[in-house]
Amino acid sequence: MKKLLFILTIFLLATACCKKETNNEESLPDATQTGRGIFACYVDGKPFIDNKNQFNCGLEYVAETYGFHIAATDTDYYGDINHPTHMSMGMSDSSVTIVEGGTYTFYVSYPVVQDTQMSAACYFYESRHNSLGIETEYPDYTGELHITKLDYTNYIISGTFWFDIKNPYTNKKVKIRDGRFDVKFYE
Repeated sequence: MKKLLFILTIFLLATACCKKETNNEESLPDATQTGRGIFACYVDGKPFIDNKNQFNCGLEYVAETYGFHIAATDTDYYGDINHPTHMSMGMSDSSVTIVEGGTYTFYVSYPVVQDTQMSAACYFYESRHNSLGIETEYPDYTGELHITKLDYTNYIISGTFWFDIKNPYTNKKVKIRDGRFDVKFYE
């Protein structure tokens, strides 16, 4: 019995000493499809989270198709020129209809020569009164948006996204990853 207790004690001490470091970064909310009111992603590994449920999200019926736009804010990063405080995605023209299950590539050149007219933008704030915005319309910066739910009865739109964008202050590529949103929209 003493031998078993000794082995168990050694095992517990060994596992406690060898415990992996925990990641102190805030994790993102789960990707849901209930109209929960979240917009979140990682910006170069740091969380961007807007869960205030006050989104500017709309589907607009124009020329027999629905255009789309969504905007979110994470004010925790005002003054950090390495992290955007505002992010948006949307159609620049209504020639493409947003559908559930659809995947849309953010365009990377102007004029647009791809099938989709989707773009993404980030705004980096040096201070609350001085911002620079940048869109995915520059070479080597691209991404995708995937619509996972589009419910016209309950006005819910959910999706996932990723994109790369150039920081206007540092000129470095910023990686937006593991993006997800689940919001109510207006028509």
